Amino acid sequence: ATINILMMVLVFFAALIIIISMVVIRFTVITHIEEDIKNIGSMEAVGFTHRMIQNSLILEFLTISCFGYLLGILISLFCSGAVTNIISSSIGLNWHMEPGIVSMLLSFLTIILMILIITIKVTRRIAKITPLMALRNGIDNYHFGKNHFPLEQSRGNLHLLLGLKQIFNNRKQSISIGIIGTIMSFTIVFSFAMYYNFVKDESAFLRLVGMERADLVVVSYDENYEKVYEIAAATSGVDRSVHYTTDSLTLQFGDKQTSTNTFICDDYNKVAVSTITEGRYPKHDNEIVLSTVNSRKLGAEIGDVVSIISGDVSYDYLVVGISQHINSLGQSASITTEGMKRCDSSYVPVSFYLYLKEDVSVTDTIHLLEDELDGYNISIVNMEDIFTSTLSSITQSITMVCIIIGVITALIVVLILYYLVKVKIIREKNVIGINKALGFTTGQLIIHNNIALGTIILFSTLLGSVLAVFTINPLCVLMFSVVDIRNGFFIIPMSSISLSLVVMETLTLITTTLVSIRIRKVNPRELMAD
Repeated sequence: ATINILMMVLVFFAALIIIISMVVIRFTVITHIEEDIKNIGSMEAVGFTHRMIQNSLILEFLTISCFGYLLGILISLFCSGAVTNIISSSIGLNWHMEPGIVSMLLSFLTIILMILIITIKVTRRIAKITPLMALRNGIDNYHFGKNHFPLEQSRGNLHLLLGLKQIFNNRKQSISIGIIGTIMSFTIVFSFAMYYNFVKDESAFLRLVGMERADLVVVSYDENYEKVYEIAAATSGVDRSVHYTTDSLTLQFGDKQTSTNTFICDDYNKVAVSTITEGRYPKHDNEIVLSTVNSRKLGAEIGDVVSIISGDVSYDYLVVGISQHINSLGQSASITTEGMKRCDSSYVPVSFYLYLKEDVSVTDTIHLLEDELDGYNISIVNMEDIFTSTLSSITQSITMVCIIIGVITALIVVLILYYLVKVKIIREKNVIGINKALGFTTGQLIIHNNIALGTIILFSTLLGSVLAVFTINPLCVLMFSVVDIRNGFFIIPMSSISLSLVVMETLTLITTTLVSIRIRKVNPRELMAD
């Protein structure tokens, strides 16, 4: 179950990184063209065709991609030990991971194809570049569109108005930044929600896995089982007790059969973790709950009657609920103790769960039970220790995954903002020079960039956070569809939205300021080149 969770989470974030990488590649190619626009114009002037220049750029980026791929393979092989340790610690087994040649080839072909498509599409703009346009740093002609926030009519801070004007004067770029900000904030909220649900509050994790959260399990093969149960239930510090065991049963619906792990409990109202997604737990001896996987296998839903096969005899049970979990590959059924006795008259429970009151020591209760049940054939399992050791390894793995995702997300945000601001400065070099000639300082022009990008990131982060709140659980259903998870289980803390805003705005302001410092190198006299 744990390895399934880790792998599905990693696959999901890998898909997100691929999407974001495509955006980064696009801006890298655009930046390259913008920086070399004069060289491109010069090559056209001496006779090189658009197709020849485009092919040379495509070859250049494909060559760089091949070297980057080899470097990535070396890094992945170097880091595979750390990934192996994370997986081994989470499942408690030695996990050995061999490099797969097929997976390497598939990833290589995917990367090359992705870069090829993006590069071909972006480099088509070279056909629109004329030698004269190249000498003007990309200015083809002058457009007089709508003047948003006219300074002579609008009231407010001058720098704020100029920053807002940048947003509307560069709509395509603003939309691109907005899309990137939305994806990034979504990733941050998802990562924080995963950390909260798997580390801070394990209830969602327990529901997903299908683990019952009892303090003690008492197993008794004594002929006086009921006497043992009564003594244990009446022990000081015990809040409640419940007969709870498992058995393997064969279910049939129509012409379909399946053998499955079956939970047997005398009162499901006492259990701590509910995995029910539709309907309710069984109350009577002729009722049963099916897991989503078994429901799909048998084709049975709530209201249908399935049979439990015992020897040559079948016993009918009404389906009153559907449960979901990833433990046992999502396959299970649940019936009452009386329901089990109905199909097996010789059935006697062999174990029961004990739930202790708050602040009651599990270890002290075990010693007390051992004294009171001295002479009976029993064994007591400290579930608290098992949960602590199991969850600690899982939470460490999830925490590490969240940290890695957070670092990667931050690096991607910084990288994208770097290219965006760099392209913006290159494109608007003449405008920056004019503003400097009018008396604006480098610091004021940096403030304009921060206002423009900060405003876009603010609204896109809010949009991405809201989308995350409404789509994370449906995405979880998609991620765990292999085990037929039908309902989302994540609790989305509202603090994740605030965290997303703080992280995105901080990265935006710091990156924009640092990259925009190059504005000071722009000299108004360079405008004479136009």
